[in-house]
This record gives sequence, structure tokens and C-alpha cells, in this order.
Amino acid sequence: MLRNNDMVRVFAREDSKVFMIGELSHPTTLFLRNGELSLNEALGDAGGVNQQSGNSQVYVVRNITADTHQVFHLDASNPSALALAEGFELKAKDVVFVDTASVVRWSRFIDNVVPTAQAAYLSRTAYGSN
Repeated sequence: MLRNNDMVRVFAREDSKVFMIGELSHPTTLFLRNGELSLNEALGDAGGVNQQSGNSQVYVVRNITADTHQVFHLDASNPSALALAEGFELKAKDVVFVDTASVVRWSRFIDNVVPTAQAAYLSRTAYGSN
């Protein structure tokens, strides 16, 4: 119950953002709902983990002070861990980063390098090598 001289601060919607980046189906910015949003809800709202990313790792980066950050880690390949994510409440300005499995990073690297190497080889053979 409010009393005389009580002050109520209503935070702007913009102050309750959570940033969803990385290997998600729909990287996006989400807003806390009545000041609450679980990690599971946020992952679901972002379309879930991109299926081509392999066994993804989820990191939540939270600012504690201007110079201090806290990083939480979730192994998204573990169904039990995903169940625990329902109890992990996000806070305003949290950054949720979904990393990809190392084998997928290697595959993407190869996919980018091979066409360039092939083009270099073909142009070298087309013009002759000295």
C-alpha cells in the first residue's frame, strides 16, 4: 500500500532489454515481461538454437559494475541443463550469446577457404605456372 511521500519509479521499456545474439534462429532484442524473463523463454522467443550449429554452448554475460562482468555458461547439448534454464532469470541488459560447436566453426572455415583455393588453383592452371 502506498503512503504519503512514497515514490514509485516506473522503468522505461527500453531499460529492460535482453540481447539475444549468436547461433539462434532469430537473433533479436527481447524485453523483460513485468520484470521477468527466464533463459528458456528467451531462447524460445528467439526461435531456439540454430540446428546447424551443432552442440551449442549458451553464455549469459551480465554487467555487475562498469568494470566487472559475470559470465554464466549453459551446455545446450545437455537436456537436463536446458530444464534448469527455466529457473535462470535474466536481468535487464543481459547479453545471451549462443556459440557454435567447434566442428561447425571448422566446417564453416573450410567452406570459405576451399572455393578461394580452388579459384586460385584454376587460375594458375589456366594461365600456366612458371
